[in-house]
Amino acid sequence: MSNQSIRILICSASLLGFGLLSQYAHAVDGCGPSDEELGISIKWLYGVTIGNGKVVAVGPDTILSRKDGVHWHETRFPKTHPVFTDVLWDGKQYIAVLRDSDIFSSQDAIAWTRHRGIFSDKIRIKINSITRGKSRYVAVGYAPGRGVILTSTDAQKWKIANLPTTPTTTPAFFDVIWNDNKFVIAAGLTSRDGVHWKYETEDGRLKVIQPFQAIASNQNHLVGVGLLGEVYVSPDGESWSENKLDITTPSRFLYGATWGGSQFVIVGSCGNIFTSPDGRKWTWRDSGTKAQLNDVVWTGSEYIAVGGGLVHGRTPKQSIGIILTSKDAIRWHRVLNNYLMGSISDGE
Repeated sequence: MSNQSIRILICSASLLGFGLLSQYAHAVDGCGPSDEELGISIKWLYGVTIGNGKVVAVGPDTILSRKDGVHWHETRFPKTHPVFTDVLWDGKQYIAVLRDSDIFSSQDAIAWTRHRGIFSDKIRIKINSITRGKSRYVAVGYAPGRGVILTSTDAQKWKIANLPTTPTTTPAFFDVIWNDNKFVIAAGLTSRDGVHWKYETEDGRLKVIQPFQAIASNQNHLVGVGLLGEVYVSPDGESWSENKLDITTPSRFLYGATWGGSQFVIVGSCGNIFTSPDGRKWTWRDSGTKAQLNDVVWTGSEYIAVGGGLVHGRTPKQSIGIILTSKDAIRWHRVLNNYLMGSISDGE
């Protein structure tokens, strides 16, 4: 998920039956890439970021990078099969996190080094997102039965943050951002240093905690978009008001968002894309695909959305990745195979 100073905040649902819902959700009837999109060879993509003049996207076994504005370089990992969930440019290097708690680092987004057992070798932590702010890294995810926040000053040695005692346990955290002067993970869950966290309360009682699938702001306010179309707006990441987003497709999941200088853009399942100048009034845009879109980033001159999914109606099941680009978030174009170049890396 994109690590920009200007972002929008998107909420995943609470959690369906307390099951873990994220961009790794299963295909939904009526949604998914079409047979016409089978020509592209990339795998399902989960996250995308911009940094050091490059766009970098990650997914299972795959890291893609683009520098010249046209051609993408694909690095694959056929021996280790890592499942990358998020990627970050920290000002000196790219950092890609895996669901199994390892980290890959790179100076150029092509040659990668794996750092094993970074987060914990004692409990099974799954990492969904990473960010950096105030000279500290924060990663979020989950362990069996609870959400987990980890902090580090060097992205090598990590500690599990202690959360305030609450009447309920949040099963998972999906994204974290640094929003000018604080880290924000969920509605009412913030920290100024990444170590000490607080929940929003009202009259001494804990408010409902909403795990956000993706997070961003436009420096004036944050916007949270719920799994079933709810829209939350906040001036500070602590106090929230709710609106409603009308989604008519078979699946209403929302997974990624960005701010492009003049509008918010959010993406989700069934190829759904919505834009808004203020986070309150939203317009649906035709992406040209029914694939699941997991993340979106603004490069300064164009939007790039990534995702993929199981090809609709195919037996046996077959999955592909999708990259879309747009100058205005209204007219979208799909990146084809002739713009891909590749290499193989063990990442060790």
